Amino acid sequence: MVKKLGISLPLIVLFIMILVSPAFTEEDSFLKEEEPALAEDFTVDWGLLFDVYILDSNSTTENFSVINDTRLYFNFIFSEDTFLFIRGRNYFQWTPNTSPTLGRDKVENVIDLEQAFFQTQGKNVRFAIGRKYYRLGLGILFNNIADGSSILFKTGGWSVEVLANYTGFIKKDFDTFKQSINDFNNGSDRLFFGAKTSYSFESNQTFYISLLHQRDLQKTSALNFDEYQSFYALLGWENELAKGFYFMGEFIYEFGSSPIATTGVSNATGTISAYALDMRFRYYAGTKARLAFLLQYARASGDSDRTNSTLGRGNTSGKDTGFKAFGQYYTGFSFRPLFSNIQMIRFAADGNPLFFWNTFKRFYGSLQYTAYMKTNKNGVTSDIDITNDKLFIGQSIDFFGNWRIASDLSYIFKMGIMFKGSAFGTSTPIGLIFTGFQLQL
Repeated sequence: MVKKLGISLPLIVLFIMILVSPAFTEEDSFLKEEEPALAEDFTVDWGLLFDVYILDSNSTTENFSVINDTRLYFNFIFSEDTFLFIRGRNYFQWTPNTSPTLGRDKVENVIDLEQAFFQTQGKNVRFAIGRKYYRLGLGILFNNIADGSSILFKTGGWSVEVLANYTGFIKKDFDTFKQSINDFNNGSDRLFFGAKTSYSFESNQTFYISLLHQRDLQKTSALNFDEYQSFYALLGWENELAKGFYFMGEFIYEFGSSPIATTGVSNATGTISAYALDMRFRYYAGTKARLAFLLQYARASGDSDRTNSTLGRGNTSGKDTGFKAFGQYYTGFSFRPLFSNIQMIRFAADGNPLFFWNTFKRFYGSLQYTAYMKTNKNGVTSDIDITNDKLFIGQSIDFFGNWRIASDLSYIFKMGIMFKGSAFGTSTPIGLIFTGFQLQL
């Protein structure tokens, strides 16, 4: 039996949203670990992940919060190809009330089963069932923890993957699918059916097609019609253009039906016709500094007559051209809007510029610059402070550092600043700092 213990103790946090991975990662790394190496005989691997940090929202009534996020996991390894993984989570947040007129301090304590899934695989097939991470493509459409199942078949250069997922059993506090008023009040209740077919050839090129259907199962009244039924068709391409130089791209078309906020009309709907694309060029220099560079352009369509970016009655007339999807898609650190009515240009550099210094031999850093614009200047975004009918949202600079001081101790530092553009109603920059240690025993 192997025992692992992880402790992360941040020292300073000015303000923090959801933690993010380095420059070339889309999903949130603090929610996902690599699958442990599998053994030939039955073994049990278990561990505890313990995080304590401070959240400072700079609010006049809530100066900061103290958060403890604890995860206990077990991995039952039956054979080299078969295992059962279980991980529970306890999230505790204490927010002291600095205004005596507003009553008691706020305390939140949530316990949930974060992951629990069985997986087995053979030479040309892999099957998984339970609560786990499911993903399609680059993660725009689907990149979340959900209950469900997936099966993957491979033959020659072809592969086919089919998945089915349900979100109604996840506690709403941990629900990453919330995009309507009913979702936020009650937790989401959605079904997903998806498939991906890919073909690889010449050892460095892959074409793939994905289809996804999202079905809203919320029970709504005629006066609170919130259902958003969507279909997605995706075309993707991955290619090594030259040695160390890679391209990844996806184009997504969304269609279906969207509620319309029409006075005096119950259950009015309009058709959805929206799109999104993501193009990335990466270059790995292959130097001792392990330098890598990224150029990315991403775009999601918007709707000029939407009153808000939620999935409910935000659309006010006719066709809904605002793109909406359900993946945890990385749009930034200091500024992280939902991927809807937005376009981004990002330059990033990763590596270890201190490789020549023995003390910092195991340091990894990432520096990113991102410019944000609306796709439709008259449309809304997920940030309620973006109130002007202007294109330019702003620009951000984010830095991530991970220094492995010893084999079991790492120092983590993340910081970013976002300078607001003409689309914002205010001009105060957004600043974030996160720093802490991670101990693994």
